[in-house]
Amino acid sequence: MARTITISKSKALNFKRLAFLYLIFFIFFFQSSPGEFVVHFQPLSKTQRTLNTQLRERLDAVEPIEQQDFNLKTKSIETLNFLDSLEIHYLKFSEGKTERNSWLKEQKYTKHYITRDKIGNAINDKLMLLVTAFPESYKPKLIIDLGITNEERIGSVKFPNRFLKEAPNGTVGAIIAHLKLVVLTQTLQYFKKEMLNAKLVNVSTASDSALLQGYKSNYYVGEEVVFDFFSRDSIEPIISINNERIKPIVNGRHFLVYWNPNLPGDYELKAAVDEEGITHLLSVVKPALRFLETEQEIAAYLSEPLYLTFDLNGLEKIKDLRFVSKGAKVQRNGNVLTITPEFEGRFEIDMLSGEILLDKKSVYALKGNPPRVAPKDIAGRETQLKTAHCLESTNLNWQVLNFNMTLCYPNGRKVEMTSNTRFLRNELRTLERTAPAGSTLLFHHIRLINKNGVSTIMGTPIFINK
Repeated sequence: MARTITISKSKALNFKRLAFLYLIFFIFFFQSSPGEFVVHFQPLSKTQRTLNTQLRERLDAVEPIEQQDFNLKTKSIETLNFLDSLEIHYLKFSEGKTERNSWLKEQKYTKHYITRDKIGNAINDKLMLLVTAFPESYKPKLIIDLGITNEERIGSVKFPNRFLKEAPNGTVGAIIAHLKLVVLTQTLQYFKKEMLNAKLVNVSTASDSALLQGYKSNYYVGEEVVFDFFSRDSIEPIISINNERIKPIVNGRHFLVYWNPNLPGDYELKAAVDEEGITHLLSVVKPALRFLETEQEIAAYLSEPLYLTFDLNGLEKIKDLRFVSKGAKVQRNGNVLTITPEFEGRFEIDMLSGEILLDKKSVYALKGNPPRVAPKDIAGRETQLKTAHCLESTNLNWQVLNFNMTLCYPNGRKVEMTSNTRFLRNELRTLERTAPAGSTLLFHHIRLINKNGVSTIMGTPIFINK
């Protein structure tokens, strides 16, 4: 069994006093230390300034072609000029004090100027403006390397820089040089990757995305694509798609390739100038015919127009986009299709690029409401029965085939007649003319045929009181 030692209250108080004295000793020891741990930052900042000068000369020599590249260079130079002014401000503050090692570890500069002055907010705002000028793929690394944070507020500074927050005086110069180094290296890396190696493929297509840095990986069959190859030395690149050589169209230092894929599948794009080149994989698929209306809203009736709005998003660049059907008449006005079924039953709407079938949509056509029938004269105008020539449908897609007529006398007697044509025969006219007042003439079982010559339907009956 372990043994324990009992300490009296008087000795315990002595131990507490001794521990407190040790604590005071350590505090004074650290406060009086010369601060050698930050001494190496002074020569490091001088080395960084030399490297930054060389990188700045390379950035000044860059000649952007596209507007977005010009904007990025402008933002980078504005940020560098701001950091230059911040560095000058710091050097003035540190004049005559760099030889004092104890001063190097103090935080007077950041406490007096970064966390209490508008300089802290200006640093964050200027660096964030630079980040927004870069493509999305660059932003996460830039935010980390530039020390941008939104963690906490210090004094009047909303988002203090992670590197400059509570930084010792001796490290501030090296931190500013680091921020300038990040701006220069990331900007030059962008121009080397995106422009200066002269192999960027700029593509003029629908839904072009800055996230994809100027080109897409997925295209539609029939889509008109323009690859824009830029060559600083005006040397024509060797370009091929699936090892098939393509001759570009020369436009200054730009070499244009017009590509219109007509088959789905995977394609390999290659381009080379001298020893430098690119290889990019492209995927081509057939687009889907999509309507903005729901399935419940798509109700087609024989010989009646149906209006459908198709989704044109991403299909703007498809060459000779058209819509046809073997069972309906299809007319296009912008992204609205007017579909008039010509036969009862199921039919398909085909979406084509020229003669290439992209997709199809199946629709079912029903017989609609009975067409309205009226007496018409020889000129085709609606008229009274005594001047009528025949019975005709008010819908031009339907024509009367035959009908029955029933004459009801006031005493209840009925006389029925059948006409095998749409014309009003002399017997029918005589019967109607000799009928007494109060009689009712009924035209019923009016059979009509569609203009397709196949479909038939019953028309609405006609009641005429004499």
